[in-house]
Amino acid sequence: PGAKAVDEAFKELFSSPKIDTIRDCTDLEKSLLEQVISELNRTGSEETSYGPVQANVLSCCGYDGMARLTNWRHKHDQNYFADSV
Repeated sequence: PGAKAVDEAFKELFSSPKIDTIRDCTDLEKSLLEQVISELNRTGSEETSYGPVQANVLSCCGYDGMARLTNWRHKHDQNYFADSV
């Protein structure tokens, strides 16, 4: 295949709805997705819990130039609703 076929293959590969959705995510959402993938790779499992992912996102926010999210809590945290009222 020529260069045109390769170029068309790349365009098709990077124009899927999933790629478009990820491209439109905020920096925080992208960081969350990165940490989910990182945790799945680290554990070798197809499932993970929210806690390790949240901890990694919080610690990486400063490295990625985002403000540190000190009050970011999961909605199942017992203090989540008390602090948001």
